[in-house]
Amino acid sequence: MLRFSLLVSLGLLTLGSCRKSEAPTPIQDKDWFSTFQTGKKGYTIYSTTTQSQGRRYSGFRLNTDGTYLEYALGPADGPVAYRGTWRAESGQTYRISFQDPARAGYQLRILKPAEEHLEARID
Repeated sequence: MLRFSLLVSLGLLTLGSCRKSEAPTPIQDKDWFSTFQTGKKGYTIYSTTTQSQGRRYSGFRLNTDGTYLEYALGPADGPVAYRGTWRAESGQTYRISFQDPARAGYQLRILKPAEEHLEARID
């Protein structure tokens, strides 16, 4: 029994270290702001840089630790960040869930990810 426990512990440590060594994708750990330009098939173009104050209020951030932030205008026209989590589904599709149970989750689809621009659609 002791040998089994040691093997399980060693396996979990190995899995944990492999996961931490994974490099983030180009879209993770960055703030993405809407450029309010339409891309293909209902996608919106996002950039890592803001060109005007209003644009910085609409965007998102996927962190490598699985946390998610959605940037939006709040009730008093000020910036708010809704906190949640993300889970990879297939390809560049992510399932977004929010901490606030009253806030519905959605699928975030990414198209053409690059270092400073991407196209995204919320389904």
